[in-house]
Formats: sequence, C-alpha cells, structure tokens
Amino acid sequence: MTETLGSELFPTPKPGDADRQRDPTTGLLPSQMLREAVAQGREILSPQPIGDDQIQPASIDLRLGELAYRVRASFLPGTRASVRDKLDQLSMHRIDLTEGAVLEKDCVYIVPLCEYVALRSRTSGFANPKSSIGRLDVFARVITDHGAEFDRIRDGYKGPLYAEISPRSFSILVRAGSSLVQLRIRRGSPPFSDTALRRLHHEVGLVETAEGAPPAREAIRDGLAFTVDVAGDQQSGVVGYKARRHTDLIDVDRIQHYDPRIAGPMGPAESFSTRTISTSSPRARPSSCRLTMPPKCCPITPLSASSACISPVFSIQALAPPRAAVPAAVRCSKCARTRCPF
Repeated sequence: MTETLGSELFPTPKPGDADRQRDPTTGLLPSQMLREAVAQGREILSPQPIGDDQIQPASIDLRLGELAYRVRASFLPGTRASVRDKLDQLSMHRIDLTEGAVLEKDCVYIVPLCEYVALRSRTSGFANPKSSIGRLDVFARVITDHGAEFDRIRDGYKGPLYAEISPRSFSILVRAGSSLVQLRIRRGSPPFSDTALRRLHHEVGLVETAEGAPPAREAIRDGLAFTVDVAGDQQSGVVGYKARRHTDLIDVDRIQHYDPRIAGPMGPAESFSTRTISTSSPRARPSSCRLTMPPKCCPITPLSASSACISPVFSIQALAPPRAAVPAAVRCSKCARTRCPF
C-alpha cells in the first residue's frame, strides 16, 4: 500500500507547483537554490569562481581575501560609516595573505572576503563561524558597511563582506581562500512555532535525551534548548577538553590533521556542583542529548549569543548528580539572564 502525498513529511511538489517553489516566499535558500543564485549572479557574487565545495546544504562558505588588517579592537562601523572608514582610523598594519600568514592569539584582524552580496527586497542573510573554526576557539564573525549588528546582513544590502577574526587559544595560519565563516540567505521572515516543532519531533525524533532527563517534548519552549553534559563519560570520566596553554601553530586548512591531545581532558563534576568556566581557558563539551536533523531543516539560529556581553567568568549549575544527563543554564554575569539581549 502506497502512502498518500499528504502523509509524506517532505512531499514531492506537484508539477504545477514547481515554478512557485523555485522562488519561495519565506525560508533559507537550500543548496540547489544557492547553486542557481551563484550561476546566475544573484544574491552571492565573487570576482573569483565560487567552487561547488563551498556550497553546503543550507549555507555557503565564505573565503578570505588577499589582505588582513590588524586592528586595535573589535568594532562595528555603524549606520554612518563603512568598514573602510573605520579601518583608516583603527588599522595598525596590513598583512599579505597570498602566501599564508600567521594570525596571532588574542589579536583582532579584519579581512575583506572574496564574496560580496546583492540582496533583493525581503532577502537578508546571517553568518556564523564554521564548526571546525569554533572548535579551534577562533572567534570569527561577519560585518558589513553601515552595519550595526554582527553576523547579520540586512534586508536588501548590496556590498562587500568582512570577517573579524580573533584567535583565542591558538595562533593560526591562514591564507587567501581559507574559509572560516559561512553565510545563510533567507527570504522573508519565516514564522516560528513550537507546535510545528513538537509535531516534527513526534514524526522524526529531533533529539534523543539521556536516561533520567525530561522528555524533549517538554523542553520545546521558544525553540529546542540543549543542555551540557557535565557528568562525563561513565568509563573514562572525561567531561570535556580544555585548550592547553602553550601549543603549536594551527593551519586552518589542514582538516583532520592535528592530534586531539592539543586539548587536555577534564575530569568529572562533583555531585550537585557548580562548575565555573573561564572564557580565557575555553573548553569543548558534548551536549547531553543526541540530535537528528531532517532534510530541508536548519538548526536553531546561532545568533542568540553575542560576545558583546561576554565577561571572563560564567557558571554552569549542575542540577543532577553525576552519571546522569545534567540540565544546565549559562547565565551572563553582566545581565544575569540565560538569553542575553545584547
């Protein structure tokens, strides 16, 4: 017995609907539409050919240009200035990336990207660092001319893109063409619904929670929250990995090359303990649940956290004994909120 079209999670469009679905009213552009936009010179453009390996399921990798500018501090140009205007004021020196160059730890750099955008009305974008760059504790985000927000490309923006890069744990080797950030292009303002999210979880099982943790359905409120597992692995007792203080140079283009022992393991948490996390000694930790991402779906936006309100110390409250999934709340020490408004 064959299933009806209405029972399919992602049904095949009817022939008459194909043209309408080529230009959806809302939502992220998937890989096939990103390829089409690149081929036709729409939305995302570059003087150098954009490779097919840059295009991900719902995003496109952005490449570094040939120059990097060492600046005194992080900045936003604001609505009355371009990034170039600010570079004239804040740039300390210029670095040629064509043959590769080292970006030193705890320094801030601005790098013009190879790609630029020409967004239409009701079309916007948002950027985030690639996951591999985040695991290296490299702070990377995108700014635009006349921009007042990090990682957001406003509706209808036409112009260049710049990456702000600040390695936090390792000095890194980059070169022109290295990819540290990625861009998602969105049309319209897709509505968000917890009801739809619960329905999707019921159909495909978005997350698999650990034994003793609240059901995932109960955790869906203004989105699906993730918790940090501070109990650790039952056999090894490892909770996460902390970057070592003195390490060798990291080449960002060498994928699956480095020994994971450049970061040392951390031991288990104590019963009902408070674990203090210093941002000057970053850690990598697993979540306490497993994630399933269905086709044509995108994870929750990574834009809810901003370094604008990061101070040296955060606390994670362990709400259960060790050897169990531990719900955790990360609160900003400035505003004491789990969702920082800045």
